[in-house]
Amino acid sequence: MTRFRVTTLAFAAAAFAVACADPVTGPSRTLVPDGVARAVTPNVINFKGGQTYPTGVDDGQIILCKTGDAAGTFSFSVSVNSGAAFNVTRTLASAGATDCGSGPIYQTAVSGNGAPELVEIIEAAQANWALINVDIVQHLGSGIYNAGGYTAPRLDDTFDVSTRYARLYINNDMARTVTFTNDYTAPPPPVGGLGCTPGYWKQDQHFDSWPNPPYAPNNSFNTTFGIGTNWFPNSLTLVQAAGLGGGGKSALARHAVASLLNAATGFSGFTTAQVIAAVQAAYNNASLIETNKNLFAAYNEQRCPLN
Repeated sequence: MTRFRVTTLAFAAAAFAVACADPVTGPSRTLVPDGVARAVTPNVINFKGGQTYPTGVDDGQIILCKTGDAAGTFSFSVSVNSGAAFNVTRTLASAGATDCGSGPIYQTAVSGNGAPELVEIIEAAQANWALINVDIVQHLGSGIYNAGGYTAPRLDDTFDVSTRYARLYINNDMARTVTFTNDYTAPPPPVGGLGCTPGYWKQDQHFDSWPNPPYAPNNSFNTTFGIGTNWFPNSLTLVQAAGLGGGGKSALARHAVASLLNAATGFSGFTTAQVIAAVQAAYNNASLIETNKNLFAAYNEQRCPLN
């Protein structure tokens, strides 16, 4: 079985090729689409010699993995032979985690002698998340490998980082593992603008300024932001969170409430979805608590246009 690996390397210098000296596998190829270097290295696996698929991979399967530098949930649209798309999600519980799901996203019924099916995967775009790499591994039996290379379209797997797209071919004499890698970058601090502080929103004389519905002072903080009870009990209300003292998660919570209300009122640099996503990211990855709190505070501590 042959393993075919596609790796995107981010760098500012010219693209370069990685040579393979193993005479058994044949020479490596380097493709350079759109100025991004991709090293393509066949790696033959011999079933007759006792070699097997990697753990969790089997004939005719496509495994979809996600990894990234922060916690988050990601959605993918998958179609087979240009048919109706179906959705797949992957969730990272912490920075550096990898989620490959509980099994393949697709299992082909096409025999090894049949023309491979086309499977297309598109990752949904999310604010503050950049796709930086798509890594495709083709697992191919040594019986379909020869000195001249592979029979098309077995070398036609490809991807486009800019459109968050991967194209894979699959039948029962091969398998695929594809990994999308993302980086999270918080939005920059504002340069001028409007924003009201937690101290404004927590005062009962300003309750008439709350964008209610959907955000009422007595709504649950955890329910509103879609998080669990590791930080606060579900009984903590939005107005109580806006009045929390101290640093850490308490500081993030009070500025998150203010940012959410500012966004819902229409004069924040964030959308409500971005505020909620940033809180969830910090909830799942403590290293983001201070960073995201500071970004919220920068927007909240501008000129408040409300009385």
